[in-house]
Amino acid sequence: MATITLEYDVRNKKVNTLLRAIMKSGATPIDAPRKKTGLDEALEDVRQGKVTRLKNIENPMEEILE
Repeated sequence: MATITLEYDVRNKKVNTLLRAIMKSGATPIDAPRKKTGLDEALEDVRQGKVTRLKNIENPMEEILE
């Protein structure tokens, strides 16, 4: 079985009609993995402990180097 990835404008009626016809002929849709957003990456960094929290903004380099 082959896998085909499509990117298309969902507002295009001709494409939607064609895709419906393909689905009726037996094709199975597979949801593509979601691309990570910047927020997703930032939250992952927090979970992994890759974030430095500063107590004092006056001299951040002092706290980072401790």
